[in-house]
Amino acid sequence: MGDILRGHRLEPMAKAASKYTSSTKEDEMIKDAVIDVNSAHVLALYRAGWLDGGTAKEILGALEEARKALILDHELEDIHICLEKFVIERLGPKGGFLSLGRSRNDQVAGALRIKVREEVLAIMNELVDLLDAMLALSKENQKKLLPGYTHMQAAQPTTVGHWILSYIDALLRDFERFKEAYFRTNLSPLGAAALSGSTAYIDRNYVSSLLGFEGLIENTMDAVGARDFINDVVYAASSLMVTLSRLSQDLIYFSSLGLLKISDKYVSTSSIMPQKRNAVVAEAQRAMTSSTISHLMAVMNILRSLNSTYNLDFQEITRHLWMAIGEVKDTLDVFIGMVSSLEFDESKAEKISKSGFVTASDLAEYFSIKYGVPFRDAHKIVGSVMKKVEGRPVKEGGLARELAKAARRFAKLKVDPKELIRVMDPRAALKARRALGAPNPKEISR
Repeated sequence: MGDILRGHRLEPMAKAASKYTSSTKEDEMIKDAVIDVNSAHVLALYRAGWLDGGTAKEILGALEEARKALILDHELEDIHICLEKFVIERLGPKGGFLSLGRSRNDQVAGALRIKVREEVLAIMNELVDLLDAMLALSKENQKKLLPGYTHMQAAQPTTVGHWILSYIDALLRDFERFKEAYFRTNLSPLGAAALSGSTAYIDRNYVSSLLGFEGLIENTMDAVGARDFINDVVYAASSLMVTLSRLSQDLIYFSSLGLLKISDKYVSTSSIMPQKRNAVVAEAQRAMTSSTISHLMAVMNILRSLNSTYNLDFQEITRHLWMAIGEVKDTLDVFIGMVSSLEFDESKAEKISKSGFVTASDLAEYFSIKYGVPFRDAHKIVGSVMKKVEGRPVKEGGLARELAKAARRFAKLKVDPKELIRVMDPRAALKARRALGAPNPKEISR
């Protein structure tokens, strides 16, 4: 049969041009959704009286057959023309009623939303699995000492449980972003046709309910042109990847310090240096985050220059959408196993905590709270000692004596070094932190 779209209006398209503009490769992702959308449209045509029951039944049968038998041909531009040709080949001219009252514009928008909502739910389910794994790891290691870092330098004491909970909180916000994107995705554009509806009126709410949408994008021009739901999804994907990239950076840094060990299943070694254990999964994810962000930039840059309603530029947006979704799903899949495998070295954490003077701020606060020294002066007392002992090993007793001398020198205080040794204990410092969300063991348990 001839080209059902170009008909007597246009000469055949150049093969290079048809291949260049075809979306059939990406349309494989929405094949079932397109058939669902067309089936709902046929039912709506029948319900409105535009199609008799016999013809509607035959078209529905051909559409179901297409789920397994339809082959996408790039010379036919897209899945919609491929599907229509398939139905006409099966039923003859009456198959052409499939296009009554619809357009590829509202059809692709509807099918995209169906497929995207499925993918968003899949991501949310995987993210829940990751959160479960992290929560189990946090509970298992909630009391294990860990030096907290600022500027990649040991700063204050915390625990493994507290550190993991910080990422759980961030990931929960990413979960909420996907949840919000889902609700804005799950709105029906169907019945808008090309941009202003059709004289073959169908009940748009009926079609929406058949396909499980929460409601309509009412304005028909907006319905066919709205792709901001893709912005939302790819932004949520980018935000999630950024959160995981920060976790990757911590995993890489902490493993290099010996604070944690990643399972052999998720590291590699050197081709020349046999001692190496390289955190290659975390490194790959850190780099892939840039790719996901680039998809968001591409989507927004394409959209910013388009006029209203439908433009073929949307096809390029869809390609970036699928790549972003794929990157997130692949990342979550591997991270669930990698995070579950983590082991922590508390003896190493204690050594770094003490050599890094992670209770220095506690000492300054102690001088201020107990002895009434203005905090800025207390800061100077401790800072002067830190400068003196920097770069050389010093035992707790020696450090306490130096602090007592500095307190006498700067603030005329008589301080027993033994009481300072108690303040310097990282675990005692954890118990002294009682703020909501702090690493106090009781607060972490809560």
